[in-house]
Amino acid sequence: MYWQQGGCWSRERVWVTEYFRDVVILNVLGRDATSASRITQPLRSVVRPIQTILTWAEQDNWEDPLGIDMPSPTLAPLTPEIKGVVPKEKTLKFAEKTEDGSKSLGPRNSITIDEILAQTMRNLDVVVVGAGIGGLAAALALATDGHRVKVLDGVKEFAEVGAGIRVPPNSSRLCRAWGVDLDSVPKQAARGIRFVDWKDNILLDVPYADMASKYGTPYYLFHRADFIAALLAAAKMNNNVQILTGNKVVEYDLQRPAVKTEEGTWYPADLIVSAEGIKSSIRDTINGTPIEPVDTGDVAYRILVPSKPLLEDPETRHLVENPWAVHWLGPEGHAVGYPLRNGELYNIIIDITHATDCGQSVGKDEWKRQIDNSELVERFKDWCKPVRKLCGLTGEYLKWKLVDFPTPLKRWSDPNGKVVLLGDAVHPMMPYLAQGAAQAIEDAATIRAALATYDDLPQALEAYQKQRAPRAYYTAKNTRVLQEWLHLYDGPSRDRRDEMMRHDSESNPIFWGYTPRKDWLFGYDAGKMHTDEENQIPALPPCLPEEDSVYSKTKTEEAKL
Repeated sequence: MYWQQGGCWSRERVWVTEYFRDVVILNVLGRDATSASRITQPLRSVVRPIQTILTWAEQDNWEDPLGIDMPSPTLAPLTPEIKGVVPKEKTLKFAEKTEDGSKSLGPRNSITIDEILAQTMRNLDVVVVGAGIGGLAAALALATDGHRVKVLDGVKEFAEVGAGIRVPPNSSRLCRAWGVDLDSVPKQAARGIRFVDWKDNILLDVPYADMASKYGTPYYLFHRADFIAALLAAAKMNNNVQILTGNKVVEYDLQRPAVKTEEGTWYPADLIVSAEGIKSSIRDTINGTPIEPVDTGDVAYRILVPSKPLLEDPETRHLVENPWAVHWLGPEGHAVGYPLRNGELYNIIIDITHATDCGQSVGKDEWKRQIDNSELVERFKDWCKPVRKLCGLTGEYLKWKLVDFPTPLKRWSDPNGKVVLLGDAVHPMMPYLAQGAAQAIEDAATIRAALATYDDLPQALEAYQKQRAPRAYYTAKNTRVLQEWLHLYDGPSRDRRDEMMRHDSESNPIFWGYTPRKDWLFGYDAGKMHTDEENQIPALPPCLPEEDSVYSKTKTEEAKL
């Protein structure tokens, strides 16, 4: 192994005297401390802890400062590959080529430094901060490769919270590969996405009958609590994962690295994965500047209603019996509905502009739990019967302001490669493509792939960002494009949109309405490292002209919030 210093190449002599699961002790023979440091520093970036014995003596004056019984250097001459010597009692098994070129697994008493690095990178101690979908996905992905993972979260227990979540093939395939049992979870396989106007006229059907055959799994409709429970069950069955609830992280030490919980306990690691969501406490430190989420102009409602009243009404029965993800599009708002838990519940997400909010406004970082449906009934009193009925059935619901980032983040990990961000911590997006959780799961898969591909943590995490950032930010940008097209008033702009929606072409403003874009989204494998050519992204759907945007007309209203 060769190292460069001051433009000159030199070779150092390295013996591995001890190799344990967590500790590598090296003997370095060199002329001075500088040369010894030069050989050990690259290892320090990926091995923790690493103990280094520095010996400046000539081979015939061998010294062993720690008194470790090790082979004499004269008995193990170095080859041009710079091999280390492993004591017989610590002999490891590695694959060696036989005379016919095949590989066999057997013991040998020397290994290359590259092999040490590769094996060490596959046995990292990882702390994941946050036990949401992204955090649990990261734990499962990394544990599958043999990394030892602790997941810390401030919650005492996992209560049943949330409403519906769409789990598309680009994320469900990965979950299955990590041992998540999706078959035993109550769910629906969506027949497709249906777009209707606010008077209930069908504008476009995007059928999903070929999802499983084309992309490997169906397009699933889950209750969020059921999906998280499936991830948790898989994590608890994996011997490499520990879930530590009641451990809220309050401090990061980027140098060790380690995290500190509210109780004062420090958890050291080789790598820390921050899956804290949009309120990530370490994101600003990594990027060296405060990063404030910005208001998108929309407020959202998350609602669950029982399906029985819908089934009893001939005009709404089809919503439960035919599991389409239905999008009702109208002036300055839209609603999305689909059945959950084998038709037991019906999920609705409603998104409207601030200017048409009939209730009390919510703060940027606030989730407001409400029980009075009067503002929804008033807001949608002129819409079609299915939407009016859903608003009337609404009991308790959540309301929150939709935010994202104005520009892509500069860094997804710290320069030393010890802390990495994923999910909403780096690329929050509006729910209009139903890809927020899916993109976090893809992040987890690519972190795993990068660690398996590279022997250096900073390099691996840079590769992770290089691969993920274009795809994640493109997806987020598409939610902004859809936001404009979904909320049009009746008139020429809406008529033009409705016509464009009917064609399977790049000009279709609905992302899923153009087959190559749909293939790019659902057929992607985030579990491997891609070439630049493979990472090409499609052109954005056409953007709505600014003069037609309802948001340009409501900017003054936003200022009142």
